[in-house]
Amino acid sequence: MMMFLFHLSIRTFESSLRVLTTSALILSFLISQRPAASATGMTSDTDDLPALLSIKAHLHPSASLSSWDSHNSSTAFCRWPGVTCGNRQNPGRVTSLDLANLGLTGSISPDIGNLTFLRSLNLSLNSLQGQLPPELGRLSHLESLLLSRNALEGRIPGTLANGSSLWRISLGSNRLAGEIPAELGALSKLQILSLHYNDLSGRIPASLGNLSSITHIDLVGNRVTGTIPPSLGRLQSLVHISVTRNSLTGAIPAVHF
Repeated sequence: MMMFLFHLSIRTFESSLRVLTTSALILSFLISQRPAASATGMTSDTDDLPALLSIKAHLHPSASLSSWDSHNSSTAFCRWPGVTCGNRQNPGRVTSLDLANLGLTGSISPDIGNLTFLRSLNLSLNSLQGQLPPELGRLSHLESLLLSRNALEGRIPGTLANGSSLWRISLGSNRLAGEIPAELGALSKLQILSLHYNDLSGRIPASLGNLSSITHIDLVGNRVTGTIPPSLGRLQSLVHISVTRNSLTGAIPAVHF
């Protein structure tokens, strides 16, 4: 009887050992599938690094961004000049990029669309050329877009309408051409639309009458034609509209004014 109990105990022990071994293997596998963490226990902050380096590669003189160096391990990119990262909810993700008035030339890298936590972008007061990348429309958290006083060309991408959080778009004093995208009328939070002194043509989109939060519209110094859409008359929040130095005809909508 004692021998039987001994063998039974051995078999129970071996069975338990197999269960423990299997559990350990499963746990080891699950741990190996988790994203790598930094020494501080936070998510790795390298996700936005390739985009920032691409932005630097498209800008000149690079001396203005000399501290933007991927080999400088002593300085995380969240502490680079002009770069601001998020709080504890989004550690290591770029939320603001301010490179205004640095004498920069070059163009805006399409990889800027990979800074998916970006809320504020200010590249104004430089001499940037080229087109506005459609990838700006991937910045769904973007609230403020400041690109005025550069030499940007081409059309305003309709993809900007994907930035549903945008409250300010400032693209004045560039060389932008083509029509004002009708898609911008979908930006329900937009308060300031500044497109002055470009080479924009065509008509003012009637869809701008859907900008329920808009307070300022500045279209001075373009080649816009036609009439001011009657739909702008229902913009109850509008306090300032400038449309001089265009080729507009007809009456000013009387409902609002």
